[in-house]
Amino acid sequence: MPACDPAKFVNRERELAYVKDKITRLARGHPFAPDERVVHFVGPSGIGKSCLLDKCYETLDNEPKCVPISIKLEMFTSGRDGFVDDFLVTVYKEFCDYQKIPVEKRNGSLSKYGLDITRKINKHAEDHIVVLFLDEIDLPQKEELQGIEEHLLEKLQDNKRVVLITAGRSPAALNHFSLRPSPKNTFKLSAFGEKTTGEQLEKLRPGSAHLVGRIQDLGGGVPGHNKKLAELAVGNPLGIADEVKAVQSLLADVKQEIEQRHHFLLEAICILPFFHPEDAVPLLESHPMLGGKWDESRIREVFTELKQVRIGPGGLINWDREKKSFAMDEPTRQLIERELRMRDLELWKRLHCAAYEACRKWGEEFNSQLYKDKAEYHRQCLQSAEIECDNPGNEG
Repeated sequence: MPACDPAKFVNRERELAYVKDKITRLARGHPFAPDERVVHFVGPSGIGKSCLLDKCYETLDNEPKCVPISIKLEMFTSGRDGFVDDFLVTVYKEFCDYQKIPVEKRNGSLSKYGLDITRKINKHAEDHIVVLFLDEIDLPQKEELQGIEEHLLEKLQDNKRVVLITAGRSPAALNHFSLRPSPKNTFKLSAFGEKTTGEQLEKLRPGSAHLVGRIQDLGGGVPGHNKKLAELAVGNPLGIADEVKAVQSLLADVKQEIEQRHHFLLEAICILPFFHPEDAVPLLESHPMLGGKWDESRIREVFTELKQVRIGPGGLINWDREKKSFAMDEPTRQLIERELRMRDLELWKRLHCAAYEACRKWGEEFNSQLYKDKAEYHRQCLQSAEIECDNPGNEG
């Protein structure tokens, strides 16, 4: 089943053009190195990776010289040999069905079976471009991924007319150089701007484009959020009756991936675009559901745990080398802060005020421009809610 209706697909022209150009040139006999025949699409949940693969498949399905094979890795049994076996069986069946050739009975070990499939593909697609789509590439365990790499992917890369296209929240952790993600073959999918969101809404629900401003504000331009928000619109003209519940429904999908004991902690630090453990201390101590004393070593331990939660190309919490600080996955951070501000404005104010007071104090105490800039950021956020930073309990 396709992840989305290709007829309602919008944007990603650059990625689609890249894939189509590569396939067209291969069909004309233009040679590409093995690592140039690999494409990786990465991005957080809801950004449209699976839809992009489906659109690529539909496009290449209409190319007479192309044999597209689409595999969703989430469907296979856990465990190395079981996973690899299911994968090989599915790839072989999909290829045979597409080429309308009989499926031969399997004989021998996994290694022999992988070789047999490789030979079959090479023989029956000699004049074609074989494109293997692997969705949810970040889901398999390390040994499972190594298994499908060892028994099929490496072997297929020797065929100069085979292309591998993957999609996942994080880049494929493949070992072989020709399969490994690199800046040249990796596309990080970003959220939509207002114009593209409007185009998507009109395709999803004709007559809903007038909601583009609110939906962009509520969902941050994430295509999956746009789709869910469009489905929640009711009435004539269409409108979103309860915006708080609408945003909470988006956040519920994210929270499923995160242990409940971390939910309030993330709510406390969601107002920080980037931070060090000491920045988080006054916020955690100000949150009514956390309280108590928090030291930096305890916070670092939690950050290490949250880094293991896969949200997008990185973890939920990552180290930003450029800013030399920790940072939460930005679309997730924005969604958590948006829901907090709409649901509990007083807590949102309290957290920003605590951050402002701490950064202002440190900026003066250490003559630190970094903390002075952070204090100014929180002052501006409070000002947007008409709160005076120097007297946060009063309306501005």
